Amino acid sequence: MTMSRLIYFSEKRELGPGGVEAILDTARSNNERNCLTGVLLFNRKFFLQCLEGGREEVTATFGRIAADPRHGNVALVSVHDIDVRDFPDWTMGYVPTTSPEVNSVLRQFQETEDFDPRLLSSTTAVALMNAMRSMGRTTL
Repeated sequence: MTMSRLIYFSEKRELGPGGVEAILDTARSNNERNCLTGVLLFNRKFFLQCLEGGREEVTATFGRIAADPRHGNVALVSVHDIDVRDFPDWTMGYVPTTSPEVNSVLRQFQETEDFDPRLLSSTTAVALMNAMRSMGRTTL
């Protein structure tokens, strides 16, 4: 099976009941069933997410996300075939941008104080997601 890594960002729309927690719960359940792994970075305005797994499952999941009304202006940042997962143990890790430690790492990848994934190149987005690996959580 060919594995892929896909990174996208989107603007937060109305999240509805449960907010980001509901998104994470659903993602973790669906990702476990579809053998997907990844991480979500969220700052109350933008989502930046990495998905890893079989090419077909990653593509189908991205299609559902792009059609989800909780996500606006969805943009594909990077998609590549991979040999090894960067987040093998995370059905969906979560990194909120609320801690000074996370914000310090974010400043290494962009010049603005407020996280804005629209400013990231595909190479920088991949590097940022890998840097987040040590800070991610598997629970909210």
